[in-house]
Amino acid sequence: MADIRIGVGNWSTAEYLSKSLGLMLQYGYGYSVEFVPVTSDDTATQLNENSVDLVVEWWSDYSEVDVEPEGITVLSSTFESNANEGWWIPKYLSESYDLTSIDDLIENPESVGYEFHNSPVSWKAWQTNVDLITSLELEDYLNIISHESDASLRESISSAFANESGWLGYYWEPSPIFAEYDLVRVEVDFDAEQDYFPSRPVVNVAESEFTVEHPRVSDLLENFTLPNWLVSQMALDLEQQNKSIAQLSVDLIVDNANVFLDMMDGAARNNLIQFAEEQGVPLIPIESIPVEGQGDEDLIPTPELEESTEDSAASVETYSLTVIAQVFGEVLLLRGLEETISPDAHMIYYNGAQFDFEEVDAILTTVVRDGEFTAEFESEISDAFPDSAGISYSTAVSLIGVAGIDDAILMVAGADGNYVG
Repeated sequence: MADIRIGVGNWSTAEYLSKSLGLMLQYGYGYSVEFVPVTSDDTATQLNENSVDLVVEWWSDYSEVDVEPEGITVLSSTFESNANEGWWIPKYLSESYDLTSIDDLIENPESVGYEFHNSPVSWKAWQTNVDLITSLELEDYLNIISHESDASLRESISSAFANESGWLGYYWEPSPIFAEYDLVRVEVDFDAEQDYFPSRPVVNVAESEFTVEHPRVSDLLENFTLPNWLVSQMALDLEQQNKSIAQLSVDLIVDNANVFLDMMDGAARNNLIQFAEEQGVPLIPIESIPVEGQGDEDLIPTPELEESTEDSAASVETYSLTVIAQVFGEVLLLRGLEETISPDAHMIYYNGAQFDFEEVDAILTTVVRDGEFTAEFESEISDAFPDSAGISYSTAVSLIGVAGIDDAILMVAGADGNYVG
């Protein structure tokens, strides 16, 4: 079993942040790391049952960060300004018309085109927005446009910015749209009991005994808070960049070295810097050049780093990998491996260890690479169950379920009597 088991939520930014934390723990603190799927609903149960040690970006149902379920320690907020939903307008609109509040909009409804862009009806926020408009008696000023999808709602924002036209509507942050456009929240004044959009804490948590046994990791998690703008940018990168989450996690730490290295203690920082240098992407301390507003211990990539990163990205392909391994007669399904392929080497990394692929190929069957079945395992499916030939990994998970997919994979692999080869 790995030294630390990180619970990973079933949404993309949770995996992104978990993989980034995993890199810090592996190469900064020297721990082997395993990633275990969790959901917001079962996070507390998995922590209390010792199935996982820690979870980042837990969207709990608790109204305050300092309210902790028994046996679980809340160590920090994942987002610097929590998660926020509400009514927003473009910043250019706020500046041009001096709009900051609902009262300002009532005096100047033409500034937003006499329209309110509501979420899809299927969202809980749709009724909340309708109730709020009724409560504030805005029906005479605003025509409600209910969008059919998130894509339609986002397109209305994009169109407004393209034409510098009026727009008022519902959205939440951090999210990709806030990395693309500068939106300003509209102030709505009403009693606390009628607070339709409370700021929602999203937290980093750990099993309480784990925090006592691993004080350095607890210190790291207490510092593991990211600016909302950076999380929005991460979400946008997930949509736009054709890279694995494993590679994006590396890029995130390299491109925002100050943010992440400042979370770590001195020994871990030095270990991560040394590892990065060995990989050809050094994170060099800037000691002789003063940085405005920052101390000598801050670390940032140099211009040389940016160039070498581009060269490295062009020549090295990085993938997340799931494999079946057969060792001394024991069959294991291993998730969370990282695979790198370059002109000079084909390597896989697991639990902090590095393996030459050719040396371990005889005891492995590759199963999933970057969320898709590998060609090797597709052949296994075709041979064992011809009627299921061509099925995608995501379809298989949707039909079988997360709880049953591992057993199904092992059944397919062993259908011919050989799990490997």
